[in-house]
Amino acid sequence: MKTTRVIFLSVLFTLLAYAGTAQNTAGFTTSITKSEKPQAVLVQLSGLEGQRTEVHLTDAKGYTAYREFIWNENAYGAHFLMDGMPYGDYLIRISNPSGQILRAFHLNSEGITLLEPQVAPNDETGKLITRFSPVEKAPKIEVRVANLKKRPFSFYLVKLNGAKFYSEELKGAYAYAKRFNLEGMQEGDYYIFVRAGETAVWQNIGYNDGTVRLKEQFSHGGVAEEAPKVQVVALQE
Repeated sequence: MKTTRVIFLSVLFTLLAYAGTAQNTAGFTTSITKSEKPQAVLVQLSGLEGQRTEVHLTDAKGYTAYREFIWNENAYGAHFLMDGMPYGDYLIRISNPSGQILRAFHLNSEGITLLEPQVAPNDETGKLITRFSPVEKAPKIEVRVANLKKRPFSFYLVKLNGAKFYSEELKGAYAYAKRFNLEGMQEGDYYIFVRAGETAVWQNIGYNDGTVRLKEQFSHGGVAEEAPKVQVVALQE
């Protein structure tokens, strides 16, 4: 994957922010949009205040496609050119001491689809059914997926730095349900990625002080909610 640096125009970025394409929930302002370049994502940042900032792009399995550290800058801009990269799902993470921003996108022959953060949708017949349920006052999370319809199914649990802790690939199943025990694992942010056919869901989770909490979720394809029984899986770092 290649990147091309953008000559950062503060006036342009101010206009982007007011146009509703930017986020400033992390203590700095971020705009992640489709580039005018084919199969490319444009990342623009401002308000970095010289802090050490990491820009990290991984695929769904946690493999690093690109990583860059920005030092002593207030603004940054780059086109992430995805030409020649494998089709599939990717996650951009931008972080510094002020906070963290995540954005998922899907790459296929038609180009790039940026996925918006969302809350869990309502149950609808025929859609992939997903539920992520932290166990109260415990370092555990239940993952339940139904309506697989025997489609190839992938599951990954990955730390946001790209370290993969658990993965499964299934075929011929109708449902998937397990309880994951994170006790003994390093605290911090992780994501769970599930895919069945052309439908995929990213669920970011935080593991701190012995408990798990849900954070951002991204998805594409038809997704709903419901729940089969669970089995227990203990993870070791």
